[in-house]
Amino acid sequence: MAFVWVAAIVSVTSSVVDLLPDWVQAISLPILALGACLGYYSFVRLVEKRPVIELAASGAVAELAGGVMIGAALFAVTIGILWGLGSYQVAGTNSWTVVIPALMRLCLATRARGLCRPA
Repeated sequence: MAFVWVAAIVSVTSSVVDLLPDWVQAISLPILALGACLGYYSFVRLVEKRPVIELAASGAVAELAGGVMIGAALFAVTIGILWGLGSYQVAGTNSWTVVIPALMRLCLATRARGLCRPA
């Protein structure tokens, strides 16, 4: 039920963002992440009637740092294995700004993963 509740709020948020000017749509992923957090917060407070400890700031920096390090290590190992097998080679480079949309999607997915784990 929580998934449907949060998905409905994110869907409404997405529909509202689509109606806004282009400059707002450029930052739509953080807005959608905020919508997901607000949807989850409202579900827990209104339906489950308990404090929302999953979204607490305490320990968030340490968990984020740990997750980033584990993710970077898994990425490096995967690329290393592919490179070692001769399946990976660098064909060119782009500006660092091309990663911004991917990082925004990663942040949204990371927050969604945190909301879906059992308490």
